Amino acid sequence: MLIKIHRYCRRLHRFLLNLLGFFASLLGIRMYSINIDNIVRYSKISRSECVGPNIFEPIGISSNGYISNKASNILKLSSAHLNGQQALGVACNWMEPFSILVNCWANDTKLTTYARRLLLDQFKAVLRDREAIRQTLVRHPGIIMIPVQRPIFIVGLHPNAWISRLQNLLALDSSNKAPLLWELLHPTPPPREDKLYTDPRLHQARQEITAMYDLHPELQDQHTSAASLPGQCFHIFKRSFIDRCSPVIGQNMEEYRQWLKGRSVTDMVYVYREYRRQLQILACHQGFGWKTFILQDATHVLFLDSLLEVFPNARVITIHQNPVELLAMSCREAYSLSQIYYNRKDIDKKCLGLRVTENMSLMAERLVQFRRGQGSKPETFLDISCQDLAKCPVTALGHIYQTCGLVVSNDMISKVQTYLSDNPISQNGKQGGVSEWGLDQADIRTIFRDYTSYFKVKV
Repeated sequence: MLIKIHRYCRRLHRFLLNLLGFFASLLGIRMYSINIDNIVRYSKISRSECVGPNIFEPIGISSNGYISNKASNILKLSSAHLNGQQALGVACNWMEPFSILVNCWANDTKLTTYARRLLLDQFKAVLRDREAIRQTLVRHPGIIMIPVQRPIFIVGLHPNAWISRLQNLLALDSSNKAPLLWELLHPTPPPREDKLYTDPRLHQARQEITAMYDLHPELQDQHTSAASLPGQCFHIFKRSFIDRCSPVIGQNMEEYRQWLKGRSVTDMVYVYREYRRQLQILACHQGFGWKTFILQDATHVLFLDSLLEVFPNARVITIHQNPVELLAMSCREAYSLSQIYYNRKDIDKKCLGLRVTENMSLMAERLVQFRRGQGSKPETFLDISCQDLAKCPVTALGHIYQTCGLVVSNDMISKVQTYLSDNPISQNGKQGGVSEWGLDQADIRTIFRDYTSYFKVKV
């Protein structure tokens, strides 16, 4: 009963906030205006997130924990941040994508008032995370010496249940490390292995996820997100303002879409170096580098060349699925996510379908192009169909271990059998067709012909 009351209160609050925003707009007032000044001005950084005293001043943060509200300090913040990162071997120009993303959302006239406030909070949180990470690395520079050896990346054209299932299976091995969702959301201070399920940040992450599901229950049917389960690298990438979701969900994202598409290998190498720093923070009190990271996100498909330059010994497992099924699933999820930011009447399903198709076709094109240039390389790349993973997951897992040179323990076999017994495959009902999104199956097969032919994907 109490849960239902909380859910009702959250939905009522959102309704009243949007209603107030509507009446304010009639008076020419836009509540929660999205701009860099507003984001930086109120990006509160608490001392509990920092490591060591007297480290606010170098980037112009006052002793009360707030970044100065002068617009000129934005550039100072950027410069000082970059100088600090360059000393650690990282020089990611995060201000450019940050500014483009902010401007794209700021000029989107169809965003609800609730969405504008949510976006402001998200941008502030990213800036706080970046600063907390910087302070941790400056205070403990030895973290950057922690090795990240032969990580395993699980990728696909779209994040789906099969990728998550494989990550969960590999995470059962005590010699592997699949970062939990709460660790990805709140990586500092470095999590401790003996407190993974008692850390207060786990409860905080659970509250955040519950709040999202209370407002958007349809997402819970499509995602198995849980704070204590492995999560996606999306949460790491967003701290470098590399965001694969916004170009699909947002209705005014053309500038950012073109920026992301135009990133060079060198550009993304800097991003992956920041990415590696965050893995090193997570490994600090969890194996100190001897564990194999198990990571997953569709973003990696776009930048495999940069990934392998920063992680030359990485193994990449690609899960393949019929692109018609993937597009239907992706469109349905994108539609549900879009309702976080827009009123349902303002979402054009056909336009959304085109954006999803464009995004996924770019991933397929880059994946095929990169793999053709790399050759077979069985020691680096492994391709698995979702049908094989569903039919015989134990065999697929054994093949992965053999290819990656890992040792299967008796304890691991027992854990896998228990997991498969406790977590049967769920179909989650019918995914629906693609015609609802203005797409045609024949056209989809034509668009993804190179992909399905090269990887022998059944359509």
